[in-house]
Amino acid sequence: MTPVRRAVLLCTWALCLLQILTIAPIAAFTFLEPFSPEFWLLLAAFLLTSGWLLGVGGRFLVAAHLAVVVVLLVTHPLTSLLGRDGSVAAVGAHFLLVFGWRTGARPEIKLSLAAGFLGLLLAETLLSAVGRFEGRAPAGLADYGDIMGEYGSAGFLKPSLNLRVVGEKGAATVVTDQNGFRTTRQLTRDKAARTLRVYFVGDSFVTGYRMDQPDTVGQRLEDELRRRTGRNVEVLVAGAGYPGAAAELTHRHAFEFHPDALIAGVTLGNDLSQCWIARRGLSGHLLDHASLPPEAFKSSYVRLLPVKLHRSLMAWRCYRRLFLALRPEGLRPWYEDSPRRVHLFDPGHSLGHFFSARPLPLVEQSFGDTLAYLGEMARDCRTNGVRFMVAIFPQRFQVRESEWAAVAFDLGLERRAFDLEQPDRRILEWCAREGVECVDLLPGFRAGSGDLYLPLGDMHWNAAGHALAAWLLAERLAA
Repeated sequence: MTPVRRAVLLCTWALCLLQILTIAPIAAFTFLEPFSPEFWLLLAAFLLTSGWLLGVGGRFLVAAHLAVVVVLLVTHPLTSLLGRDGSVAAVGAHFLLVFGWRTGARPEIKLSLAAGFLGLLLAETLLSAVGRFEGRAPAGLADYGDIMGEYGSAGFLKPSLNLRVVGEKGAATVVTDQNGFRTTRQLTRDKAARTLRVYFVGDSFVTGYRMDQPDTVGQRLEDELRRRTGRNVEVLVAGAGYPGAAAELTHRHAFEFHPDALIAGVTLGNDLSQCWIARRGLSGHLLDHASLPPEAFKSSYVRLLPVKLHRSLMAWRCYRRLFLALRPEGLRPWYEDSPRRVHLFDPGHSLGHFFSARPLPLVEQSFGDTLAYLGEMARDCRTNGVRFMVAIFPQRFQVRESEWAAVAFDLGLERRAFDLEQPDRRILEWCAREGVECVDLLPGFRAGSGDLYLPLGDMHWNAAGHALAAWLLAERLAA
């Protein structure tokens, strides 16, 4: 080997060593976490198989060294020195140089290998460029947060809106009346004769996150009830972030609009945790430390190994595209993932512990607080002679087995430690005891076909989900 070749190889070898030494943490279960058993094994193997640089071991040691470099390349770790993509380029260059100069492979094999690696780098680069624009809001459009303001007589939606916002398929129109109800009508407190009014209060599901005006559950419900009853129907869609806010809105303003029925939507997960926070006047950050019982986690090294490898491979954009084309993404977190929070699903969603099969103190308190708020709404409705109904909105991983399998695998969870129907069952049992009408959308959603939620693991319904929810609610109301 010429001095120049040896110098180049030493440079790429040093870069590979630096990539190993500067591996940075990204999320729980990453295959090559800093100072993990895999890290020390890789470092030792890299150093021991580098004896070929000193003329020791011959082709066998070169082959072993190449195998170690392939592991480093495939697991695609994040490093503080060159990041992910820079590490791939450096490690890949070292592999190609060693393979090209220290093996007896035919020239066409060497050329094919080099061309394949360069093609992979080009594909990753193109996918990176495309990814910068995917999921980005179209220029000039407002987002969902822009339609929210201070609570008024119709909840948190700003009044008198006619705004183009980011939607499911590019852009959506949000229209509110002078009160702040999401409707194209101008509603007054007085109700016309023979008009059926439904006051529908809830969070972003009810107000139509990412939905165009005709596709929202409120508008669909209005259309379906009009068709079923033959009467003029007005659905007053009021935004309330959680049942506690809905209870206050109901008590202060709902009956001013003379509704015939009032529906309270309950989203399983964050609605329950927000009730717990509000009831006690606490900070939402306390939920960051709430966790699941130990039996909810896979603890076996062997059983976690596929998850660790998968999380590392997801750094490859080509792998991610292919993998997500073959199975659901699971559940998209609201915040960045981290080793301390991964088993909670997400501290903002507050989903994981509400589906635990074992009773947990925070969960018991949260259910108690939620049901107390619903009880306040039921009493107010009875006092004012208004039909009251609770609507339970299921999570996407409750609806499809494939979604739950994806969530459990991605987060390293023991599925037997969860009871996915427990929240629905508890609310239904309370409603039965209290004589409160309740409709659980879970059975209807499980029976529904096709995608019912927004893509990329979003927890919200798509247009088909809104349509199905409206049909199920109308079926109960019209009865």
